[in-house]
Amino acid sequence: LARDMVDNFLFQVQYYGGVLNANRTYYLTRSQPPFLGEMIRAVLDEPTSFRNKSEADAWLAHAYPLALRDYATWTRAQHRAGDTGLARYFDYGTGPVLEMRDADYLRGVIEWLLAHRDEDRGYLLKASERPDSAEAERLKTTSCDIDASKVCADAWAKGHRLSADYYLGDRSMRESGFDVNFHFGPFAGSTHHYAPVDLNSLLYRYELNLQQFALRLGKTADAQRFEQAAAARKAAIDKFLWNAEAGMYTDYDFIARKPATDPYITTFYPLWAGAASPQQAQALRGKLALFEHKGGLAMSRNASGAQWDAPFGWAPTNWLAVAGLDAYGFHDDARRIAGKFTATVDRSLADDGTIREKYNMVSGNADVKISAGYSDNVIGFGWTNGVYLKLRHLLDATSGDEASKKVPAEPEAEAEIR
Repeated sequence: LARDMVDNFLFQVQYYGGVLNANRTYYLTRSQPPFLGEMIRAVLDEPTSFRNKSEADAWLAHAYPLALRDYATWTRAQHRAGDTGLARYFDYGTGPVLEMRDADYLRGVIEWLLAHRDEDRGYLLKASERPDSAEAERLKTTSCDIDASKVCADAWAKGHRLSADYYLGDRSMRESGFDVNFHFGPFAGSTHHYAPVDLNSLLYRYELNLQQFALRLGKTADAQRFEQAAAARKAAIDKFLWNAEAGMYTDYDFIARKPATDPYITTFYPLWAGAASPQQAQALRGKLALFEHKGGLAMSRNASGAQWDAPFGWAPTNWLAVAGLDAYGFHDDARRIAGKFTATVDRSLADDGTIREKYNMVSGNADVKISAGYSDNVIGFGWTNGVYLKLRHLLDATSGDEASKKVPAEPEAEAEIR
């Protein structure tokens, strides 16, 4: 099954030019966080994936050039984060996303911004509800094409529309997977202005994987190129994303040339990617209390009402933090958080017999109330099932000796939610 999933991604790269945000035609303008290299490596590392080494090598020989093509999408000019040497999320389309069936969400964004004027980052644009032809022509550049999209035409409230830059940020947010959050501005409308910690950690790991694939295939020049690319990215991560004063990694606004001020759970991604030094890892361990609650690690400390902010937590981000902590030798911390998150899933399952896509980390259950963006808490989400098993395996693997059965100490203070 895992190999079939990777083959599906490789098919997308072969025929569409990259891994799509999802396997639908209206996602042709954007990708998703680049895990393809890691997925290829996982299939290769699993002994049951192939009948023999020859079959595995033949599969890698097919996968490798497609992985190169997918990786190349992240090094195009549009995906570059200014002159930082880092990457950003970016969608090649304009205006409202095609999957949006009506303008209700966008009208809600406008009304929220009008009620919080000090939060507007240039997203609002004064405009008519029914523009004449001259204004409609201007809106194609400043906002969106009202003649081409009914959603665009209807996205108006109280004398205002949304700017073209907002729409680009909204699209880029969806490529990041963190839709919706307020970390990259209200409704993540400035996502494309940032070099994010998560994306560049993933690309660092991608480059290391490509180096190993090249070595296995005897492509020494490629291997050297990706070794150098990984080293250059790590240097850029240290320069722009490591915040020594805060003792953690922070996303970098390359337009304003300053780091983000709100801590975000992606600060732990470099641990999973192996990009942190021992000193950086130790500093990051000291920041667990910013995110840790009864149910596991929350996305942030900002209770914005969006699903990718506090007090909510998700299986993938908890897993990447746990795996990173464990890899750097912080086994007690990894086990503690793993125990908290699995207990949250267990409580929810006992409550209503379901496994959910996200959970409330403060209450440690599936009591999720969203006021900005998607309001559903989807049942039976695959990544929760998969991460639960990974966390259980980690806990079970360390339960053999008496010392490991002791409950690890809690952090000194629980994370504060604003």
